[in-house]
Amino acid sequence: MTMFASFRIALPTLLLLGGIAPAVAAQELNKEDVPFNEGAPQVPDQDAPERTLLCTVHHATNIDPAKAQAESDIIYGQTSQFTLVLGAGHVPKAVGVGTAEPGTAPDPSYKIASDPQKLFAMAGPTFDRVADYWPRHVEVGKTIMGKAFSFILLDELPGTPGTMSAFVSRAADAVTVDVSWIHRGTCAIQPSS
Repeated sequence: MTMFASFRIALPTLLLLGGIAPAVAAQELNKEDVPFNEGAPQVPDQDAPERTLLCTVHHATNIDPAKAQAESDIIYGQTSQFTLVLGAGHVPKAVGVGTAEPGTAPDPSYKIASDPQKLFAMAGPTFDRVADYWPRHVEVGKTIMGKAFSFILLDELPGTPGTMSAFVSRAADAVTVDVSWIHRGTCAIQPSS
């Protein structure tokens, strides 16, 4: 099994994460009307420690959603690194924009702690949407310029303890991913101190 599935799988996954069935996807929807975590995996309730992840992602320069691209077809450009901190507490949870409970906000301890290549310069270090299903799946994101959304999707890599896959992109709405700004890679989970 390769580290990444073909891109064709990523868009339906994003539709599920947005809570939109493909048949409804063409309709105009407000982010606030869409549960962010409806398609996320379910895990037992538990308390999670604060987690620090050192992430390395690569810019995918030739993504074409109209094609079923294999991993070997993807061309990668610039490499970026960032440090992501996920706050301690109760999981699973989904808070922030697009959740079923209006007015909820993610804990500010969920943040980008380091971003030397300024990958998240437009979004800033904190998030306004978090769905934390540790250790299987985590989604964090931030609304930028009032409408677009910058997000990070993390998934466990079976057979690779201490590492998660990372998918980073922006979306103009619930169904339109910015194919010119897709980054994929891995995050190494740092041991608790």
